Amino acid sequence: HGCRLLTDTGVFSYERGASRMADRGTAAHNTAEIDGRNQSEVWASFRCGRRVRPAPSEVSAASSSLSVSGGYDGPGLGIQRISHTRRWTRRASAVQVRDEVRAPGRHSAVLRLHCAPGIRPSRTSAGWDLLEGETPLARLGAAGFEWALSESPYHPEFGREVRRACMETRVEFENTLSAEWRLDLLD
Repeated sequence: HGCRLLTDTGVFSYERGASRMADRGTAAHNTAEIDGRNQSEVWASFRCGRRVRPAPSEVSAASSSLSVSGGYDGPGLGIQRISHTRRWTRRASAVQVRDEVRAPGRHSAVLRLHCAPGIRPSRTSAGWDLLEGETPLARLGAAGFEWALSESPYHPEFGREVRRACMETRVEFENTLSAEWRLDLLD
């Protein structure tokens, strides 16, 4: 319907401070955050220490589907290396997503999906409907975990912040995490 469903946080300011650090952090993006840490070491306004390395990516298309995958191998910050791969598969009006995280030992992952401003999640028996006004645009579901509704900041322009809905889940895992979720686009 021409509407964005998910957005990253944007940039409030390039000035050094808490807002700049939060905007650069992993939690400000639609991805998995492991043990409350950023994927790369970010500091100051534009500095980055140990960085993730992009993992090989793939694109495959068939007559009825398109799959895209990518990921990273990261420094882990205090633990052994972390790797995260995400595969998006689009079939008709459904997008299936599979996150694979590998990190030796016991860990906690938070998956976040930051809704675009104006998108309102509503709980249903089938998962969560993402609505614009009263119109359902998509349905969000998960396999083996539950999404919970929270809030997060969105910076549509410098110096401006609005609150918006955020879907998140916390998953405890040891060595490997496989999380699958689905976004069904509604007519």
